[in-house]
Amino acid sequence: MGTRVKGRLKTHRSNTNAVSIIRRYQSERAISKIFSSNKDVTIFDGRVEMDTHADTFVAGRNCLLMHYTERVCDVSPYSEEYKAKTNVPIVQVATGYTSADGKRYILIINEALWFPDLPNSLANPNQFRHFGVHVQDNPFDEDPMVIRQEYDDISFVACLKSEGTDIFIETWTPSLNDLNNLPHVVLTSPDNWNPSEVKLPGISELERKDIEEGDYRGVSTVNVENNWENYMDSTDTYLQPV
Repeated sequence: MGTRVKGRLKTHRSNTNAVSIIRRYQSERAISKIFSSNKDVTIFDGRVEMDTHADTFVAGRNCLLMHYTERVCDVSPYSEEYKAKTNVPIVQVATGYTSADGKRYILIINEALWFPDLPNSLANPNQFRHFGVHVQDNPFDEDPMVIRQEYDDISFVACLKSEGTDIFIETWTPSLNDLNNLPHVVLTSPDNWNPSEVKLPGISELERKDIEEGDYRGVSTVNVENNWENYMDSTDTYLQPV
């Protein structure tokens, strides 16, 4: 394993050069798939912060690049004072998580934006939820804050932490040895992720009227398709070194 470097736990909110609001998207450009197999990779500790203002997972230096896709996008910062980042690669990355009982996991993130200079990564919880992952990130809810993914023989739960108003898990850059020996947990779909086309669960105008008039008995949100089953057919293409 490489040298472990303790990353500064500075969030994107206090870093004026970091990405806060992501606006997209897509330009097409051919990029060959590459597997990052550097055995001397430097290992960074960092956070994966829940942030709905980032409409796509933003992979910082606590992630390991696994594959490029054949797509790039332009990313605009939260302020017009800063220039947009152009041709940002859309990639598959991995980051490591250690549970409270010492078990270690490799978290696989498909359709992420590659920003290797950021000390932390940003996750839109709705990108996780769209893939069938349970995310409870409301600190005022009676249930604990968790990220939960279950399929086949994998049952993964990570408890979210908080500092101020930031909600996050702590992760680390995995080595090639980690990738080969630790269980993998997939948190996002490999299908093309275009946030502007995503339809989140919602209610009808009639149901909204009932709620706002105080009669919300029997009103429930519309379910969206769980995309995990579709993913199982495409696993041969992913999670394998090229």
